[in-house]
Amino acid sequence: MKIRAVLGSLWLVAAIIPFIGFIAFIWIGIRAKEREWVKAGGIYFLFCFLLPIGGAAAAAAGLLQNPTLTGTLLCAAILATLCSWIHALALRRPYLEKRAEIKAREQHA
Repeated sequence: MKIRAVLGSLWLVAAIIPFIGFIAFIWIGIRAKEREWVKAGGIYFLFCFLLPIGGAAAAAAGLLQNPTLTGTLLCAAILATLCSWIHALALRRPYLEKRAEIKAREQHA
């Protein structure tokens, strides 16, 4: 395996970390100039970060009295984290190909 491919895939480590995995999608979306990947990062931000943090804050403030709803929000965050990691693994090769294409274009320009 090439060292460049390994270094180019370090963002996968960030993708698996709960509550910050969305940053990986925003990062690769910007670097590969893919709006859809940035949008995916925004969606994962909502589900993996805002939903559980907002739910916990609402429960702490006494606004959310239903423990079932709090548990559901936490389960949604866990499920979204798993989905984001699977999605990240699926995007690894397209990301590396896009980066190689961009780099080749920049060298010829």
